[in-house]
Amino acid sequence: MKKIYLIMILFFAIASGVFAQTANIVTLTLKAKSGEAEAQNALGEAYYDGKGVTENLPEAVKWFTRAAEQENAKAQYNLGICYYYGYGVEENLKEAVKWYTRAAEQGNADAQNSLGYCYEFGEGVDYQNDVKAAKWYTKAAEQGLPIAQCNLGGCYKNGNGVEKDLEEAVKWYTKAANQGYARAQYNLALSYDKGEGVAKNDSEAMKWYLKAIKNNSPEAAYYYGDMLLNGNKQKGITKNIPEGVKYLRKAADLKNLDAINSLVGAYYLKMTGENDFGISKYLSYADFVKYIKIGAEEGDQNLKTILTNLPNLKSMIAQEKSLVAKYGQRAYNNIKKGKVYIGMPEGILTEFRTFETDGSRYQMYKYNGPYRDLVGTYKQYIPSYALRLVNLLGQVFPRIVKVRNGKVTNVIY
Repeated sequence: MKKIYLIMILFFAIASGVFAQTANIVTLTLKAKSGEAEAQNALGEAYYDGKGVTENLPEAVKWFTRAAEQENAKAQYNLGICYYYGYGVEENLKEAVKWYTRAAEQGNADAQNSLGYCYEFGEGVDYQNDVKAAKWYTKAAEQGLPIAQCNLGGCYKNGNGVEKDLEEAVKWYTKAANQGYARAQYNLALSYDKGEGVAKNDSEAMKWYLKAIKNNSPEAAYYYGDMLLNGNKQKGITKNIPEGVKYLRKAADLKNLDAINSLVGAYYLKMTGENDFGISKYLSYADFVKYIKIGAEEGDQNLKTILTNLPNLKSMIAQEKSLVAKYGQRAYNNIKKGKVYIGMPEGILTEFRTFETDGSRYQMYKYNGPYRDLVGTYKQYIPSYALRLVNLLGQVFPRIVKVRNGKVTNVIY
């Protein structure tokens, strides 16, 4: 009986909330239709967010437009957002800038920041203009908007639109970081880490890295994870591979391509039977596929190539290892015979890699077709050496082969 009573209370509470929302929408609609600009904007936001009504972006644009035409700054900014992203209306960057400008000139901080962004990257404006970008970031930053403060910090750090001033950059990063803005916290951590605009301070850097991670900074999560994988005595970080992988996964889930490539690369090394430095034991094949897909969706061309070849990946790996051994052995034999090439052979179409050991240097290249002879060396004799190859997947994971006693013994990374 008590359970039924509690369920009834919950039902009536929900019903009351729904009724209140519905009543509020009715009131807003009446006010909006009567021409009240604030009500028109509020009704537009309700349709935009789907609160109290079914989400309807074209309807949101209709009400934002009516309020914006009455010089309601918030509605002008909202309408600019719709035109910028194509929400409920065809994307039109020039129209977005028009409405951002009208709102910004009335002092709307969000619009000022968005307008600054458009000038910084030349979107919807006649030409890119760092000076105007810095001007609008400053106006928004002085109103306390953290994203604008961070953007302004970037202007001072790089000297974009203002005279380069690292101390001023730190000042604005700090203001934004103290409001919990993750990107500013990461930038501030980097400033302390490198001693740029502030005295170098490892403990302060770590404090801000960890704050940034807590606020879902993908860059900070990757950086910290990488430090854990390798250890960093200077910063008091003990090598901890499982913890490092955990933070790399967090960064990868936040679509950081460096983290994604690190995890995919480690699992790929496991598949080829090579040294993955203990990382892949904390990953599954499902993780491998998941991060390839995320990276491909984020535009990484190499990961797009792997995704396309994923159904045939195992056979491609076997073929690659065979080619590596074949051409690595041939290269070694050519070196022993004195057929040594110094410098870059004519007609190279892909980037070459080098590997140095025992005072010698080796290079292997890939042409249009198959692998060809390599090799640059500074010595005619080679007790043991390694050759770096570009693999069949298009330079995604360059290979190294090791030769001992005249035979290719294994493929390593």
